[in-house]
Amino acid sequence: MEGYVFAENVWDAVICFGHQSIGWGSSMVLLFLLGLTIFIQLVFCYMVFTSFTENPFEESSVTALRFWRIDIAHQVSQVSKNTLVSLAARTCEFDKSLATSFSEKEIAENVFEYGFSAMSTGFIMCCLALVAWFSTIIAEFGKLFSFTLGLMEIPRGHTLFHLEDDDQIVLVRLSRKRKTFILTTVLIRAGLQGILLWYGTVYLVYTETVQDLLLNAVALKFVLEVAELMFDAFAPRRSRSFLENLRPLNLELMGKSHTDCLMPVFYLLVLVGLMALSLHFLLMPALEARQSTWEGLCGGNRDFAVATDGLGRLHWSNTDGFDEEGSASNANYLHRATESLISDKNGNPYAPMSLYEPAFDKLLHIVSEETVIEAGSKRNCNDADDDTGTDYWSNMGKGILQMATGNLSISSCKDVVSYCQTVGVQGLRSRQWCPVSCGCGTVFSALLLDKVQNGCPSACTQKSHDSTIECEDSPLNLTQVYAQGAQVLFAQRGYQSDELVALAKLMETQGCEAVARGDVPGKDLCVGASDLMTTVYFRPVKFVCPVACGCDGSGLPGQKRDLTSVSSIESGVKLTGNICQGQAYWNDTKLAPHGNTGNGAPVFKSTIGQMYLYHGPQCEPGGTGTRWVLSPSLCNRGYFMAYTVSKDPTRPPGLAEWHMDCRSDGWKQSCRSLRSSRRRLRAVSSTA
Repeated sequence: MEGYVFAENVWDAVICFGHQSIGWGSSMVLLFLLGLTIFIQLVFCYMVFTSFTENPFEESSVTALRFWRIDIAHQVSQVSKNTLVSLAARTCEFDKSLATSFSEKEIAENVFEYGFSAMSTGFIMCCLALVAWFSTIIAEFGKLFSFTLGLMEIPRGHTLFHLEDDDQIVLVRLSRKRKTFILTTVLIRAGLQGILLWYGTVYLVYTETVQDLLLNAVALKFVLEVAELMFDAFAPRRSRSFLENLRPLNLELMGKSHTDCLMPVFYLLVLVGLMALSLHFLLMPALEARQSTWEGLCGGNRDFAVATDGLGRLHWSNTDGFDEEGSASNANYLHRATESLISDKNGNPYAPMSLYEPAFDKLLHIVSEETVIEAGSKRNCNDADDDTGTDYWSNMGKGILQMATGNLSISSCKDVVSYCQTVGVQGLRSRQWCPVSCGCGTVFSALLLDKVQNGCPSACTQKSHDSTIECEDSPLNLTQVYAQGAQVLFAQRGYQSDELVALAKLMETQGCEAVARGDVPGKDLCVGASDLMTTVYFRPVKFVCPVACGCDGSGLPGQKRDLTSVSSIESGVKLTGNICQGQAYWNDTKLAPHGNTGNGAPVFKSTIGQMYLYHGPQCEPGGTGTRWVLSPSLCNRGYFMAYTVSKDPTRPPGLAEWHMDCRSDGWKQSCRSLRSSRRRLRAVSSTA
């Protein structure tokens, strides 16, 4: 006969509590097990409520991660000195060698593996776990419903169990008190299952990792089966035997057998309804929260770093992208050098792959404060494969370049020429260790990144600046070299400029004439700085195209003036006396009238050589100057030899304090007089 079969658990065992057939001792044990079951399930619900149902991706958490991204992840101090990769990029690419921000990396990795769409692994796995969980809960409620209906069909009266001939025990009658007690336990059981349904659902939805979803679903099933576990482990033998032989309850109230498919259909509809509610109110919002978390933690541009100057202004620069294979190869030299120190138990200070620092404070300075400029000031303008010092090529330079470029076949500086014009760490290390091969020491190479901060040693920079350049544009073959270097540089991230690339292409066929007619891009090439994007600095074209850049007084591209139409003044001036070391060849120089600048002030030009005296630095019409300037280039702000402060634009001061670039001695201050060249006057000079 179909009916409700009693389960061997403490919930169904309440049917025989206090009956003489099992005795009061067994009844007390079963009552204790029932209370313990209720307590365990309530404690679990409380723990889930307090610890596991909090949304890990709520707004406050996302805000905190966003602050980490803004305040820490892009700081220049957090950029890898080996790979020049930002902390944000390393965290969001799950760099296994990361030494900080572990929690942020774990969150990013969990969110990424879980996914952000309805077809992601985490979403599908969570839906399957919810289906299994809801099916388990529906089955438990179905058993409870059948148990309750079976009780309703038992006649009321003094509780009576009858032993049949086949040793089955039949429940004949139930007293009102016993039925009330049993129904009370049914309500408690239903309440616990309802609480577990809610918190179990939230528990699964807010599970952070795909791996934990299956474990959490199994844990929920375990909590539901506590009643069975308690009964199997601790129930007395008489109560076990009693439940095993108890005949199933009659379920005639559920209808005839041909209608038995209605309840499964109803349960399926309940399952669909629970899934729909969970998707709408829990799962989809949680998925959107994960998306917001990823955007706050790893969204947008990750390949840049920022720093703050003394005025509180923010500066930024691009960093290299993360490459896991590249990172592994970049560790070659550092690993080998460090491993050699580890294997050397005696601490040999002459280890060939590293430099020993006797003072620990100096080591701290090198790590925390030494810049590329400071490092460049210590090197000669020679390729490292020609060095014979402590940081000689075979043990250090070659390994560092192999590490930076990822090219293990590098054996000499000739092999790194293709990396010299690269903006990233490959180019930086190439210019530092192979400056001659890269072209740091000459102004006619294709290398435009020739400054000390770009890796070229300061000795190379000084050597190129000391080059004597006539006020005459170079032939086409030299402009083509510069043009090719410009096309390479201005196509790279951080220096990218379509306007400068276009001008460089014109230079290949038109030479310096393209620069002279280049307007704003031509001016940028002449001054060696571009504001078409973030301000970047590079080797100016004025060494190759000095006339196009205004060495003849015609002005920069975009500001050219007709020298044949300018006015003149009566007399020039004469500069005499001992000026300063490095500029002495300008002694007894006569500066003749050479017209006027756009602001109306007179211009003087040396009769021999290339030198201008003008009032600036603002020479354009309507501009107001603040100083008289001696310069080999007219109205070029970054291209002057000496200056004196004066707001009088009509004539240079007869006696004034001048600041002069004394080359290797730096800038010095001197008292100098300029007199009209019509009278025999001399300039009195004394170095301050």
